[in-house]
Amino acid sequence: MFSFFRLFILLSLFYFLSACSTVKSLSSSANDDDERITQAAKINTQLGIAYLQNNNITRAKQKLLLALDEAPNIPETWYSMAYYLEATGNKPEAEKYYLKALKIAPNRGDAQNNYGTFLCRSGAYQSAVERFLLAVKDPDYLDAADAYENAGLCSLKIPDNKQASQYLQQALLVDPSRTSVIIELAELDYKSGKYHAARARLTQLIAPTPQSVELSNRINVELAKQNLAKYAKLDAKKSMAPEEKTQPILLSGNNNHLENLMRNMIIANNAKPSQHKILERKIIHSQNTLKKNKLLAHKSYAMKKRMIHLSKSKSKHAYKALSLHRRFTRHKELIGKTIPS
Repeated sequence: MFSFFRLFILLSLFYFLSACSTVKSLSSSANDDDERITQAAKINTQLGIAYLQNNNITRAKQKLLLALDEAPNIPETWYSMAYYLEATGNKPEAEKYYLKALKIAPNRGDAQNNYGTFLCRSGAYQSAVERFLLAVKDPDYLDAADAYENAGLCSLKIPDNKQASQYLQQALLVDPSRTSVIIELAELDYKSGKYHAARARLTQLIAPTPQSVELSNRINVELAKQNLAKYAKLDAKKSMAPEEKTQPILLSGNNNHLENLMRNMIIANNAKPSQHKILERKIIHSQNTLKKNKLLAHKSYAMKKRMIHLSKSKSKHAYKALSLHRRFTRHKELIGKTIPS
């Protein structure tokens, strides 16, 4: 009797453990199936967006609808469909889908960022910036630099350059090698007249881009203009021309040539050092020639006055007036000569 009771207990325990194992196995299998369906839905959303970017609208919609049918409980399927609706011109419906994604996952950084980009493209700039800042609060969001950059770019459209600079700086702290942000900050410095700061900013780039090269050339032109203005100011202080109206006419050609030489120096920014030295020598030569021309201008002015005076005097001074006229003509020719390039 005792052995039979013991056997009954052992058999009951065996069946109980078997039942538990079966429940766990079914639960694990269901979880695996859900995971596979979710992954399939994410892949279909990626395919849908790829088809949309290649202008295959029909295939894009098929994949996105399939993803939404497979996993309606994840935000990716909703904001991907929202982007499709926005791209195909149905903005009111697109906003509903963006908001549905946020309702499913209000704390997800990607859902906030995607809705922020929609708002920015729709002209709601300040509301968009607020969404980007909510996105970076998600500790699991891996693209915080994207959200900060978007906040900066959207602030530029307000326009609020100070706020834009702050958010772009934040993006650079998260990702120091972010090329687009470095160029955008350099552009802000350029627009503020901080040309040296803008040029220093561009040195942070790992490799130059067409946009950075174009900006660098604009910066160098402005710096060259500043240098020319300094030279002109110094020359104006040293100048002792008796008549202000005649001087710019006599020296304008040389000023243009000096500016051309400065531009050549900018274009040769990436050239060999030897070429820089040649251009520097030409600039020094131009400056020396300008000084000589000023002296010739003074002498010519004095001779012209003397010649006019003698021509009004008696005929015995006619020979002297003629001699002065020849010297004056010679001085004008010297001043009018261009500097060799």
